[in-house]
Amino acid sequence: MEAKFASWLKDDSEERNVKISPNAMKAMEELVSEGKLRFYKRAEDVAELIVEVLKQNPHSKSAIEGKKAGVFALALDNMEVIYQVNAGFSEFEVLKVIECKNEAQIKKLRTKEWLEETSVSLSK
Repeated sequence: MEAKFASWLKDDSEERNVKISPNAMKAMEELVSEGKLRFYKRAEDVAELIVEVLKQNPHSKSAIEGKKAGVFALALDNMEVIYQVNAGFSEFEVLKVIECKNEAQIKKLRTKEWLEETSVSLSK
């Protein structure tokens, strides 16, 4: 069976290096121990999920071709996963994981305001 990709996704099998910061791992452990996640009961499973998703590089073809390093986020379960990517899109580092409480918080993940707030909080 042949795999097919949406036209906006890049068809490649290049594996990326994904690291999880100690602070992000600690946050995952806290979310699990406090019962804040709907689908995961072990921090190791959450970390494995995040690594597997990022290894697949969930960015659009245009983002990859632009090869701009930067800070991005994605929503998984009840989490906002904040990570940075190098210019070649070969290195990903999970910087922070926070509880994502509602749909409104998820919708603001792709706004200029979110990026500014996140950049300030990461520089502290």
